[in-house]
Amino acid sequence: MRTFPAPPFPLDVTEGEKTYTVTADIPGVKREDIFVDVDGPVVTIRAQVPREPSEGPEAKMIHAERFHGITLSRTFTLPLAVDLDATSARYECGVLLLTLPKSPAHRRTG
Repeated sequence: MRTFPAPPFPLDVTEGEKTYTVTADIPGVKREDIFVDVDGPVVTIRAQVPREPSEGPEAKMIHAERFHGITLSRTFTLPLAVDLDATSARYECGVLLLTLPKSPAHRRTG
């Protein structure tokens, strides 16, 4: 069986009539250490995870699974361009919520 590495942080993207909504789980990161870049339909989310201080010179890691002292990044392309002037972001309890309105020229008309 072939296995693939897990992404640096999980995210969901949903599409509504006028907006895309991105929900990303980025626990343990401060709001000011999260960066979002939108270039047309391309979205990049970066999170800088601070390095945790060691417990002292005699402390040694026995088992480690948590990220620290690195930058995590996800880039994905949406089907349509985003209206940069109307985007919004919220970060609460380790969850980033992006609301990315579709560019008015690309919205579906019903």
